[in-house]
Amino acid sequence: MFIGSNAGQAKVSGWVFNARANPEGFVEVDGQHFRAQFVKATDGDRDELYARLVSIWKAYALYEQNAERYIPVFRAIVAEAVLASALPSMG
Repeated sequence: MFIGSNAGQAKVSGWVFNARANPEGFVEVDGQHFRAQFVKATDGDRDELYARLVSIWKAYALYEQNAERYIPVFRAIVAEAVLASALPSMG
């Protein structure tokens, strides 16, 4: 899961706009890279995921309070691993 909290800032995290515009991408976990699709959680699914995240890290509840906005949550549907050399260039 990814949460667009932006540490409680009023502005939405920049990556949220990227995920909405292009939901296909990559994630890195412990130095390994994986193809992933980012899907915005909606309605009850979002609320359930957000509650789970708050139970793991209480600061998320403060972030939502401070930001005074609806904080989006995305699921990352992870697929196969890829070599770092196969990743698109960020330059």
